[in-house]
Amino acid sequence: MTKTKIISLIIIFAGILGAFAINSRFSSEKTSLTRVTATKREEGSNLNFRTSPITQPLPLSQNIQNGVLNNNLTEAFAQSYLQEIFKRNPNGPQILDNEQMLAIPSEQAFSDLLQNYLESSFVWIRFETKDIKISADNSRASKLKYIEFIRSLMQKKKENIEGELTALNDFLEKQKTDDLYASLSSIREDIGELLKNPVPSSNKFFHLQVLNTWQKQASIYKAVLNLSQDPVKALLATNEITSSTEELRNLSLAIENEYQELKS
Repeated sequence: MTKTKIISLIIIFAGILGAFAINSRFSSEKTSLTRVTATKREEGSNLNFRTSPITQPLPLSQNIQNGVLNNNLTEAFAQSYLQEIFKRNPNGPQILDNEQMLAIPSEQAFSDLLQNYLESSFVWIRFETKDIKISADNSRASKLKYIEFIRSLMQKKKENIEGELTALNDFLEKQKTDDLYASLSSIREDIGELLKNPVPSSNKFFHLQVLNTWQKQASIYKAVLNLSQDPVKALLATNEITSSTEELRNLSLAIENEYQELKS
């Protein structure tokens, strides 16, 4: 699936959310206008918009906050677009030639708003020092045992990464989910092991780097699998795949260097 197709899904999904929000949330307003049969467009806009009774939505800041709290960027985008519509129609639809009409944002305004979301950073929950088991034993033997454990996980990851990327491509191109779910499950198992294994205190920051590299990949796969529910976040996630893979390569080199140093 190309980025163009994903963006098309975003637009379609946002339109569905907008129509749902207006028709369901605002239909109980008894004093509002009952029907919009045509639209008044901003200059340069050809987006037609028809709906039923209207009231004001939540404030824009609260809409965006709810989108973040719900971890759904597409909902936040749709709410922001609705807010732009209501900013242009503070008193509801206008009457022109005996028809009720809405002023709606231009295509450029729509594009700019969408671009703001697409340029935001991909966010995932990171682990902190309080989440890991830290050992006071910083002996050479303890460090070697630790790095051997990390090295074995990285070896497993290197063997699986090609399959993971194939599973990711199969999901985007063919909507096959089984292999990508299996990859996500395997990464989560590794994260569980990383959280359980004691870490020499001198390696705690390195351990967090390893842990959050795995966590980032898990978050990417989870966001992509949630494409139908949040296409905006899914697109942001796909933009992180290359950098995430490169981070794994760099981490693998650092682990091997540390291992060789401790073994010498």
